[in-house]
Amino acid sequence: MSYSEICDKFEPVISCLQKGEKTISAICTLFKSYKQTIEMSNIKFQKALDTFKSDLPKENQLDTLSTALNSLSEYCLKLILHQSTFAKNIGYEILEPLELFLGQFSLTRNNLQIKGLSLVREVNKSKEKTNKMKEKYYQSCEQLEKHERAEKNCIEENKEKLEKLQRVSGIQRQQMSRCLDGYTISYKELDGICDKYDSQMPGIMESLQKSNESRIHFIKLTLEKHINCHNKYLGSCKDSIDEFNSFVSNINSNIDIRVFVDSNKSTIKHGREMFMKYEKFIESKINPKNVEEKSYIEDDYEVMEEKMYKNNEDPDTILVEKVLEHLLPVEHDLNPSGNLDPIFYSRISELLHTPDGRGLFCDILESKRSRCLLHYSKVTQLAALIKSFLTSMMMQEDNDSAVFCKMVVLAHVFYTEEEGGKRNYLTHFLENHAIWQDQNRWIEAIEAATWAKIQSDQEYSKSLPKKKKNLLGIIKSIGRAGFQKNAEEERESKFAAFMIMGQFNFHMIHLGIPQEISSNIVLSFCKKFELDNERTCNLLAELQANQKINTRAEKTKISLQLREKEKFRWDKLLPIGLALEFLLPEECFEFRLVSKSWNNTLKISIFKKWLLEWNIPSSQKIKLRNWVWSDTLKALSRPINYFHLLSEMMEKPLNDRTLHEIIDIDVARSYQGNDAMPPQILKNILKTYSYYNPELGYCQGMNYIVGTIYLQVQNEDLAFKILISLIDKFQMKSLFIKNLPKLKQFFYQLDRIIGLFLPELHEKFKEISVCSGHFSSSWFITLYSSVLQNRPDLLYPIWDMFLLDGWKTIFKVAVAILSKLSRNIVASKFEDIMLILTNFQTMNVSAEIFEGDFISRVQSVNISNALLRDLESEYEHLKLKASTSSKIIYT
Repeated sequence: MSYSEICDKFEPVISCLQKGEKTISAICTLFKSYKQTIEMSNIKFQKALDTFKSDLPKENQLDTLSTALNSLSEYCLKLILHQSTFAKNIGYEILEPLELFLGQFSLTRNNLQIKGLSLVREVNKSKEKTNKMKEKYYQSCEQLEKHERAEKNCIEENKEKLEKLQRVSGIQRQQMSRCLDGYTISYKELDGICDKYDSQMPGIMESLQKSNESRIHFIKLTLEKHINCHNKYLGSCKDSIDEFNSFVSNINSNIDIRVFVDSNKSTIKHGREMFMKYEKFIESKINPKNVEEKSYIEDDYEVMEEKMYKNNEDPDTILVEKVLEHLLPVEHDLNPSGNLDPIFYSRISELLHTPDGRGLFCDILESKRSRCLLHYSKVTQLAALIKSFLTSMMMQEDNDSAVFCKMVVLAHVFYTEEEGGKRNYLTHFLENHAIWQDQNRWIEAIEAATWAKIQSDQEYSKSLPKKKKNLLGIIKSIGRAGFQKNAEEERESKFAAFMIMGQFNFHMIHLGIPQEISSNIVLSFCKKFELDNERTCNLLAELQANQKINTRAEKTKISLQLREKEKFRWDKLLPIGLALEFLLPEECFEFRLVSKSWNNTLKISIFKKWLLEWNIPSSQKIKLRNWVWSDTLKALSRPINYFHLLSEMMEKPLNDRTLHEIIDIDVARSYQGNDAMPPQILKNILKTYSYYNPELGYCQGMNYIVGTIYLQVQNEDLAFKILISLIDKFQMKSLFIKNLPKLKQFFYQLDRIIGLFLPELHEKFKEISVCSGHFSSSWFITLYSSVLQNRPDLLYPIWDMFLLDGWKTIFKVAVAILSKLSRNIVASKFEDIMLILTNFQTMNVSAEIFEGDFISRVQSVNISNALLRDLESEYEHLKLKASTSSKIIYT
């Protein structure tokens, strides 16, 4: 059944879609209210929790009930977080897509309604005109008949009257003839309009049907999303309840009474008085202190210790506190106060020459890390103290790993700000100190931090409540305990080691450790903890990607490479090749006809001129692009019968039903409201490719690639062949397979390119520990299709350049985008930066990025394939180093 069968019922169909639109709007309103209710509930719950916390006793209670009540606070906080996450999921996964779909659905329905109503009105108007002409024609015929009857009756009576009637009949006959002509013309017009209606209305009705089907499917998908989100929320709540339940089940009145009694037990019996002779009484009046010292004073031990501390404060602590109070501002008071008495600096320098003094200084400095923004003069003074501190460690051969680790971390906590808001961390003032070149010190410190982390993780795991097992479970666990426990502990230890080494990588980069030293530290550490090849390579790549680059030398090298490339590419046709830049696109066609060698040498450049510079009508540009793509990829020469593969795939039972379900879900998410991209065709191509190439199958992102191809060629068979040719020619298989080897290589290359072309942005990324892997995966996997699917005027020229020039185009576009985003990123915080990098295409900044000259800016970025090959060689060398290190471990 189809809407095209009821083309005469246009208005009821439109009414149905309007009701459907109201349904979507009602669902939006419901979920919006639901989200607001959860958020308001969270706010009230948080206030109640804060009140509860303030009402609880502040003393540290050791009884089981107090522990359970503290865990109740944590449990409530987790519930708030779960509800907050649930509310955010409603916003991101339900409300935003729904509102977007509603807008698109409404727009499509309005456009189709306007077209349909225009046809209906045109038919109705023509019908009305035809009916009027018909009525007029019939009336004139009736009048003519009357006159003819009167004429016949008058033949015998009056000759004069007969002549008069004949004249009137002649006039009436002419009028009837005119009415007949008018009726005939209007009828033909109506017939033509009806033909137009019959030809156009079925298409409009089919589009309305597709819109309604997509509405029904999208509502179903939305409700399924809600069910999944709610199940996740309930699962998270259940985990929190189980954790809280373990604390509640440990509440024990006997233990709590015993704890209370032990903490309040007196050293002497209650109500007893000490016997004192008269002589002692007189002595106590003369010298009461002596008696007090001998007295048994019943005091709380902790209170007594606090009094002793206050009366006998540590002078070293006072000194460090005094100096740091002078250097570190309180809240937003950044104005430097008066100079501190030089005697304090003399004393603090002496203190920092002792191991205990250095430990004390680190501990107190760490306690003040919240006061991290310093005036320039103060940060230089603090740096001078720390340099003195570090020099003493070297001279005394003090290898205190805890102190070294603390200082490494704190060096990237305190900072000063320049006028433009750029931060200069303490690392900037300390990076030239010789202690950072001590490779063994770094290794010992990182190993100590790693073992501490491993031990902490193991203690935490042991502290977690264990689930009760039945007899069968106990027997199984006994059988597996011998080897599973060791394997699990080893896996957790390696993960902890990798995380700690990653953190120290960050600090070594900021302290400017030479690459050779930092690489040796990483390799030695990975060997010690037996980290695998991939993790070792990731750590080395992170170091290499953040090395400082001689920009001038690199750009000179690129310039020389480009000159050599020009000579090699054009060979004997160098003059013609260089002249192509100054010729019109239509003037280049004849060069391809000279000979086969001329065609092979010049065609890529000619194709580029045609696609990027030739201002021809869009319909001709589409045909030209289809031909160039097919020719470049040699798609038509592939002996593949797509429709045979499709029918074969559909007839065979599914080996992997999950894969097809994933394709269905991804297709439903993409190209919503785009009538030019039928979902079924997209599914057919993707499922057929997964059948054709089971080794690769389907990977997320392919849906956008296929959609881009099909929207251009509008041919299912050709789109399938172009997809195969594209993946084969550009070796995209390694983008999708397990561990994503090519994608990791691209991340490394882009990090290095950012350092070369956008050094200020590179410094900002280094400061906040952001790399290209955090934001650019979709750029490479979908060739910008997911980012620019709504901007075909930009997407297709980018694909033209990619198909003709290769992967360097993707990097050029990245540089063009990031160069425009750089100003916003440098002045923003981490959260805002990640939002800009991942959603710039939907933000106001997109207008600035994709302004009229965007494609010209992309073409002007000087990234060559030779540069990418050099960076790939760098990355392969790092992989080789990591692989060699791993082989040494396991041999």
